[in-house]
Amino acid sequence: DEFNMFCCMIDGLAFLPIEFVEDGMSHLKNIVPCGAEDLLLYFDHTYVNGKFRPGRPRKNNIIVQYRRTPPLFPPTTWNVNFTTLSDGHRTNNVCESWNSRFSHMVGQNHPTIWKLITKIRYEIAADRAKLALNELGEQSIKRKKKKIEIRLNALCTRFSENKIELEHFLKAIAQNIKLQR
Repeated sequence: DEFNMFCCMIDGLAFLPIEFVEDGMSHLKNIVPCGAEDLLLYFDHTYVNGKFRPGRPRKNNIIVQYRRTPPLFPPTTWNVNFTTLSDGHRTNNVCESWNSRFSHMVGQNHPTIWKLITKIRYEIAADRAKLALNELGEQSIKRKKKKIEIRLNALCTRFSENKIELEHFLKAIAQNIKLQR
């Protein structure tokens, strides 16, 4: 359970403002449980700080300095703090689920144009029905997911207003991530 919670805290780095991600990684390095060192090192090298590489050797083959290479996926590509604060979508799951649903509805890889037109018409009719239900006040988002979204937003807001310490923020985010799984 400690390892699972620590992994959720690693995920929690994505909710920190970008300028605090390195501080969050430093905190995680101080509390890393046994068995998670390699995972944290991999995450640090790939997503946060990058690796140290030896510089060019001098004439006598002595390496004088190391240089830091940037991470393969820097925090600017995966950080969701701003998106969470602005109530945006943090993933492209909506697109993926539509593609999957439509592909399943069509039922074949290379449909005729007529079959495709028919299926698109079905999709438009289904969307119109969903919009009508939405106008009537039908709840489309699951309550549990909405509650977690509200809590994540509140935590990000509290952190940006300096009302919660970094270590408590990461623990609270981790608890919410655990609830989603």
